[in-house]
Amino acid sequence: MKQIARNIGYSFIAAWVYILFNGVLLFPAIEPTAFVSSTHIVSSLSTGLAGLVLALLSVKLFSLERHREIVYLAGIVGAAGTCCIALAGSGFLAAEWMSIGYLLVGIGMAGLKCAWQERLICQGRQATVFSLAVFTCLGAGLCLVISVLPFEIALPIASVLPVLAAFFLLVKPVQQEDGAHGSRGVESMGSDDAQVITIGDSFLHAPVRLFAVIALMSFAYGSVRTLGILDGALVQFGNDFLLSVGCPVIATVSATLVVFYARKFDTAVVFYIALPIMAAVSLIPLAGNPVLGAAAHGIASFGFELILTLALFLIMDSVAAKRIHALFGVGLLWFSHMIGTALGQIVSESISDQTMITILTLVLLLFAALVVMGGAPRFTIAPSSSGERDPDRSGSAGRAGDGRLGSIALLAEKYGLSARETEILELWGTGHTSAFIEEKLFISKNTVKTHLSHIYAKVGVSSKEDLLQMVEGHDEDR
Repeated sequence: MKQIARNIGYSFIAAWVYILFNGVLLFPAIEPTAFVSSTHIVSSLSTGLAGLVLALLSVKLFSLERHREIVYLAGIVGAAGTCCIALAGSGFLAAEWMSIGYLLVGIGMAGLKCAWQERLICQGRQATVFSLAVFTCLGAGLCLVISVLPFEIALPIASVLPVLAAFFLLVKPVQQEDGAHGSRGVESMGSDDAQVITIGDSFLHAPVRLFAVIALMSFAYGSVRTLGILDGALVQFGNDFLLSVGCPVIATVSATLVVFYARKFDTAVVFYIALPIMAAVSLIPLAGNPVLGAAAHGIASFGFELILTLALFLIMDSVAAKRIHALFGVGLLWFSHMIGTALGQIVSESISDQTMITILTLVLLLFAALVVMGGAPRFTIAPSSSGERDPDRSGSAGRAGDGRLGSIALLAEKYGLSARETEILELWGTGHTSAFIEEKLFISKNTVKTHLSHIYAKVGVSSKEDLLQMVEGHDEDR
């Protein structure tokens, strides 16, 4: 719980995003239609490109945790963009400043989102899911509170939110084991022993196919966002405003929880839910009905958040195995997400025939389904590669068909093995050779030997045979 509480700064990002994209709080003097599409396209493009830049720089930066000046700069840039949007929307600045404001907001959002998601990934799945759920709700509540304030008070508060989000990264996360839930965090690639991973290796081991699926689904999301009076852009404060904020919040929270629990069964169910939802929303005639538009946004957000959360889990697995830097994964995630969204918005504005847009969207979703079918084995969440101790493993039966993993989990907990040591012991204890472990985890032969020697010392044995006997002894005790 202490670990999750220290992520409260994420609520400021959530509130900031809802204020900018889910209401008319900052635009009291203009018609909402003046900014519904073009400025959001600018924001999507700048966020996506900034995410790509951060991903490519991950080889040099390793982690934004090491370069907090970048995060603080992102907060300041986001605050400046918010002021530009609000002043242009109120008539104090020329309309061109609104596009500049969304450009700055997009850059700031990429930096802050990548920094916070990088931090959450390194804390493990459980902390990530519950932090996202709790602080998304808290951010939505903060957004609603700010929305009832006079504009003169709401503007400075809204502008300071990205700065607060950057500042709260100073609060150190709790990395030790959480005894209540049996969950360990992922080893941070920003630590002092971070290894150098080339861009080529990062692309090789990242879930690139899933990023392609995200880009295709983002296109559908972007077209719905433009056509469907979404993100609260055309609804006034009141019940419709509550819908425009409440529906995406419910969608985000429910989607993260669904993926968290679906990982114990078959992650393919995530795609079986998400793709049909996005297809169904594209068939709904939304124009002229703000309530239906807000509800459709919530449904589309649910389907889309399912895939985004799954992507975070897969990035987490790759980071735990030290195949990619967390910054590379989240940066590429935001690039595929926002560029796809921008392209969907651009096409929706360029093609006046909604039927053609719907057909194009369905074709792209079908193509996304084919990509999923072709890469299904790579979309499976590893049960322990992120260092997470699955509570099901410590039960009397362990995982179905492989009870020894449960014995190893008990032994690891008893002797305080690290997440990496547990991972190696699970592979070695279930019959895999050292050569297989080297290839599976992308580590050297000497590294495997070093981890095994640490395991011997902690457990109190001097050979592999003794260690195997101890594992088997735990298996019999169960």
